[in-house]
Amino acid sequence: MKYIFLTLFTTMSILACSSLKNEQVNDYVITYNAYSRGFSSTYIIDKNQITVKNGRDDDQVKSSVISSAERKKLDLILKSINLSQLNDYQPPSEERTRDAAPHADLSIQFKGKTYTSQTFDHGNPPLQIEALTKTIIRLAETVE
Repeated sequence: MKYIFLTLFTTMSILACSSLKNEQVNDYVITYNAYSRGFSSTYIIDKNQITVKNGRDDDQVKSSVISSAERKKLDLILKSINLSQLNDYQPPSEERTRDAAPHADLSIQFKGKTYTSQTFDHGNPPLQIEALTKTIIRLAETVE
């Protein structure tokens, strides 16, 4: 009986750990780029820090530590996104095509693969990644 219980418990544990929903997702790098003529911002989230680069020069780079609460929030948001479909998410507007809004894109490196979104209007991402992009922008605004 003990062996049956142990085998059943081990099998269920392995199945639960293999699911993305239960997986630790803290091994990722998120890069958000916003750009237009004369404007460029890059936000990079890696491990427990966010790096903000404003402009095209490397002298305008600042970093800040992300709190564990914010990191957990990012982990939860990331778990809700189907990374393999990131490039399929359609932007809700096209203001960037007539220079009414900066261009933006999002890329996520996870487990050796890079997933990249289509270009969208800065501040108006596809609905599926809206929570993630708004969190990234909010965190970037706190970097001094």
